[in-house]
Amino acid sequence: ACAELPASLVESVSARCDELGTAGALLRTAAVIGPELDVELLAAVLGRPVVELLDDAERAAAKQLLADADGTFRFRHELVRDALAASATAGRAALLHRQVGRVLARRPAADPVTVAHHARLGGDLPLAARSLRDAAARAAERFDHAAAEALLDDALRLHPDPEGWLARARVRTRRGRYSEALSDVELAGAAGPAALEAGAWASYFDRRFTQAAQFAEDGALAAADPATRARCLAAGGRTRHAAGDLAQAELLLGEAL
Repeated sequence: ACAELPASLVESVSARCDELGTAGALLRTAAVIGPELDVELLAAVLGRPVVELLDDAERAAAKQLLADADGTFRFRHELVRDALAASATAGRAALLHRQVGRVLARRPAADPVTVAHHARLGGDLPLAARSLRDAAARAAERFDHAAAEALLDDALRLHPDPEGWLARARVRTRRGRYSEALSDVELAGAAGPAALEAGAWASYFDRRFTQAAQFAEDGALAAADPATRARCLAAGGRTRHAAGDLAQAELLLGEAL
């Protein structure tokens, strides 16, 4: 929509912005990022003190370019923001989104979907994919496995890697899509023992007990950390139990414990 704005409007808003000096630079940056100003985020992106940015935001509000609602600043008119965003070069806009994504990624409470949005626009596809995986994990915690799988599909389209395939294999197993989960396990081979564990569980629930036992055994042998080894042993024990080999099941589950 920004590209369709009349050039005269973009030039007019841009000229008003230039009259504000450093406050104008704040507005240009904020316009690319979104309608509401996160002063602390902008300070981190611009490398300026928060107090200075507050002063600039108040100057812009006095000139009717921003609205101040209980200390929260936002653009008074969406057309003004669109015009300022349209005046930014593609390279500058990408740089700003990339920086915003990286700053937000360091915030514990940041929404991973928002991080992914900025990272994608900034061309940081590994960060975008990682953030979408975080969002998928949150969806899975709510038992919304369909949403989790959709987010992982997006992550893998952006940046296919073993962690993404492994995460999707686990979600597909929870959804009962065992053959597709096993296809992801094969692609996630570089994830090592964790991929073997995922293969064991997908095979177990699909009642492919011989295959599940082999995955579990290989995972337990390859695992360097006790937690992964214990999970592989548990998968092997559950598989042996389901197959009727109670003595071996007891041995493996005891070792896992």
